[in-house]
Amino acid sequence: MPTIAPSPTPIQDRDPRWQDIRETRLSTEAGDLRTFVHDGPADGTPHLLVHGLGVSAATWLDVMPELARSGRVVAIDLPGFGGSPLAQDADADISTLTAAIEAARDALGMDRVVLHGNSLGGQLALRHAASHPDTVEQLVLVAPALPTGPRHLLSITPATVVGIAPLALPVLGEAAMWAAARSGGPFPGAEMVAGAVFADPGSLRSSVQELFAEESAGVATDAWRRRAMLQATRATVPTVAAWWRVERLVRDLDVPTSVVWGQADRLLSRRILDRLRDLRPDWRYTVLEDAGHSPMMERPDAYAEAVLG
Repeated sequence: MPTIAPSPTPIQDRDPRWQDIRETRLSTEAGDLRTFVHDGPADGTPHLLVHGLGVSAATWLDVMPELARSGRVVAIDLPGFGGSPLAQDADADISTLTAAIEAARDALGMDRVVLHGNSLGGQLALRHAASHPDTVEQLVLVAPALPTGPRHLLSITPATVVGIAPLALPVLGEAAMWAAARSGGPFPGAEMVAGAVFADPGSLRSSVQELFAEESAGVATDAWRRRAMLQATRATVPTVAAWWRVERLVRDLDVPTSVVWGQADRLLSRRILDRLRDLRPDWRYTVLEDAGHSPMMERPDAYAEAVLG
């Protein structure tokens, strides 16, 4: 099991906005998971936050204080990402990552949650809600990475083609990660992906930029993170090929659901949002201006208002 060095600076000391957030470790059936916790009203429904591919729970830090007005907030690092090590005998596939949500919820003693998922985390959150609807009071899909059938392949964005798709290919993905490890920098195409995630990367607060850069660099420098990144990327390929199974989950889901999308999302095609509206016109949809693929990072106040409202 990889050893995780403690953060040199406590998260609450890195930014005034994060002063009430504490970093903890959670022992679960899915392994030792790093979490960020912000306590809220004890009588409110807790929020459980799930990040996307290649990043970590740190993507949720700025919005946690706002969400904590309605209940306790916990953001988790999925196995193989952030500060949650991936066991040598484990794979960072869809079933393993989805199971980590249930394991974290059980370990936290949360009977019912408001479950948020961004990008790949959105697909994982959808799968968890479909399997355990009684445990999810509300599902919040944030730019969810969901396949939309054959036409989805025709609308893959340049950032995905250049920055993510090569990692799904045998040999090429390993070569890209090897090159990143040798150089000590991000894997090829990572900068293009980062530029596509935000409407304006320069608009992020400096503490957010610094932490995001640290977390991104770790994907290339640590062997277990590289392995998880490759495995998780490749695990998405079968979901695209079997897109109808994901659409069936959407059609059959019996959980109140909100979808939040950034108007300037350049990482995922808007076709996903349009398809969800076709399949589930009863869901609630919010498109945030001046936000990209991770609107909770760029517009945390507006995100919280959209969810809590």
